[in-house]
Amino acid sequence: MKKSFWLPMMAVVTALALTACLKNEDDVVRCTPNSLERDRAIIDSFAFENDLNLTWDATDTGQIYVQIISEGTGSMPNLDSLVAFKMTAKLLSGSEILAADVTTATNSVRYYNNFIIAYSLRKLREGGSLKIIVPSRNNGLNCNEGRAENGNVIPSNSQIIYDVSLTDVKQ
Repeated sequence: MKKSFWLPMMAVVTALALTACLKNEDDVVRCTPNSLERDRAIIDSFAFENDLNLTWDATDTGQIYVQIISEGTGSMPNLDSLVAFKMTAKLLSGSEILAADVTTATNSVRYYNNFIIAYSLRKLREGGSLKIIVPSRNNGLNCNEGRAENGNVIPSNSQIIYDVSLTDVKQ
């Protein structure tokens, strides 16, 4: 009697457990975007662990962390200055998602309509470099997974680190 009772009971329990794992059209897994506070806590922790001296900069076009590594000693570009620069973008894990090396100053600062590049170039003098960390809610990813130029996947809710060096300025 005991065996006959437990066997059907185990079958029912197993069936219930398995059906709980099934998904219908309404059971879509949803991503919750990071709040700005959550992003800032992640970045603050990263900065502490990596001995970074970041400053929070809430501009009219975005909210970012900035650290001037070297201001540089050459000319400071204006919007019409021709510039050459190097830039890398990485995830906090260190995974590179973008690298640019503009070796010849043939385009003006105004040409680079990417907020990070234009912002960076206007903060530096020739020879200067800086680091910017952009919270996930300000880099356009939030819950959207992205794909970098090099094929690496950029997970949703990723904060991105930009290292920018201004190598040449022609007024």
